[in-house]
Amino acid sequence: MIYLFDLDGTLTNSEEGILKAFHYTFEKMGIEDVSDNILRNYIGPPLDETFRREFNLYNDENDKAMHFFREYYKEKGKYENIPYAGIKELLENLSKKNTLAVATSKVEDQSIDIIEYFKLDYFTKIAGATKDSSRTKKYDIIEYALKSLKVEDRSKVYMIGDRFTDINGARRAGINSIGVLWGFGSREELEDCKADYIVETVSELQELLISLK
Repeated sequence: MIYLFDLDGTLTNSEEGILKAFHYTFEKMGIEDVSDNILRNYIGPPLDETFRREFNLYNDENDKAMHFFREYYKEKGKYENIPYAGIKELLENLSKKNTLAVATSKVEDQSIDIIEYFKLDYFTKIAGATKDSSRTKKYDIIEYALKSLKVEDRSKVYMIGDRFTDINGARRAGINSIGVLWGFGSREELEDCKADYIVETVSELQELLISLK
């Protein structure tokens, strides 16, 4: 089997660093701050889309927001982060007989830094977004990962993530999807996207993956 894992909200709880990066961005740009409760809804989807859709930042203003966000995240935010309990053990067990990869909307080099920092080095490929925003949508990132892995049989591929972007990207790419509930999405969100499976805990995910044929 081939398992593609989302990063934020699936492998690691990145809430603290991401929220602080948002607040830093708003302060630098003179934008009215937003509560953490609202900002949590924006963890996961592509950042440039969030700045456009939710804050009406376009063109140069979007570029500035992206710059400030990444400025904070590169120096501090990516370390204000922690793997979910049981994830390291899950990856270690899975990697013995399966191919694992990361498919995340986070910039690729920062994603690699995070995986290395937390010693979650069980992945054949870490596929992320580009800094120039030419690859940010989850579908494009999934396709990039599949091409890198030279996948021929997509029926044996599963995308594992916590948000609608993961599930929708998987469906568009013609692969299976597993929604997880310990991240930033809700059961309703994952059901609305018609995830093939939904699990509540890391141990439940492990049981499911062991049962797949």
